[in-house]
Amino acid sequence: MLFIVFSELLLKDIFNNSMSKKKYTKLHQCTFCNYSSSKVAHVKDHILIHTGERPFKCNICGKDFNQRTNLRNHMFIHTGKRLFKCCHCGKQFAMKGNLTAHNKRHTGEQKKK
Repeated sequence: MLFIVFSELLLKDIFNNSMSKKKYTKLHQCTFCNYSSSKVAHVKDHILIHTGERPFKCNICGKDFNQRTNLRNHMFIHTGKRLFKCCHCGKQFAMKGNLTAHNKRHTGEQKKK
């Protein structure tokens, strides 16, 4: 009886350990490559890269995207919102990638061609 209680407590402790949770989490696998995730939605989004499907379309310019977040970020171009600000000169950008490219001018890095 004591052994059973001890075993149950030990198993509960092992499972509650965050490292052990990862070990027992079911991974969903991409059917095209080695990508896997514990969230099936992430794998579904990832598979769109392989299929070329782009279900998210901008209703202003018609550009399409494979992920909803890419469409959301694109919409900042049309709305004029500039969420990304250069810490060197204060210039603002709608897209993070444009700020990153701009920052290279301050640091002296050249854009790869």
